[in-house]
Amino acid sequence: MCGRYTLTVTLTDIESRFACPPSGLDWNPRYNIAPTQQTLVVVRSDEINQLKAMKWGLVPHWAKDPKMGSRLINARLETIDKKPAFKSFLQSRRCIIPADGYYEWRKKGRGKEPYRIVLETGDCFGFAGIWDTWTGPNAKTMESFSIITTEAEASLRAIHDRMPLILTPELEEIWLKGPENQTREAMKRFGGLLHPRLQLRAYRVSPQVGSPVNDRPEYIEEIKESEK
Repeated sequence: MCGRYTLTVTLTDIESRFACPPSGLDWNPRYNIAPTQQTLVVVRSDEINQLKAMKWGLVPHWAKDPKMGSRLINARLETIDKKPAFKSFLQSRRCIIPADGYYEWRKKGRGKEPYRIVLETGDCFGFAGIWDTWTGPNAKTMESFSIITTEAEASLRAIHDRMPLILTPELEEIWLKGPENQTREAMKRFGGLLHPRLQLRAYRVSPQVGSPVNDRPEYIEEIKESEK
């Protein structure tokens, strides 16, 4: 799964990386993004990438209670096209969530140790996601998203058997464009494309990232073996 991640670059860097026009959004680098918080999402509208602010935790348009979003922070790639609640989002509400690292906890004894997982290059990347707009009883709208997960890369399975679906730049375009049509065969071909080969690195970080209120740059610094 993916329950925390980082996006430590500037708004200008994000807009440039994902080919988005200036958004005018208020943004500061984040070192510990958690579910239910607002963050940045890329959507495709009229063939143009647009950067938007959304809440992490998908609240579908048909939801009666927005609190259900706290349970829908992730969606499994293997089953997303089989669940009626998610299938329509895969067809028409795909998005990319900019990030430059994510956290996973490895069991050790009776406790757990947090690791930050990044590209070997240190570059910014995008998670595949789905999103929707929910309208409350007062007609106020809320946009929210869920991060798609897949089987972990072999190098990461000692930490966790799942990981967010990280797209290469080429697959980002394929993801936003979507399947050629909505037939089962086309959806299957589309899903088969989404298995990029990635060079990832995991390193141990401060246990302070366990609390979502701890959002400081020192918490992503690597803890060396000699510091244990």
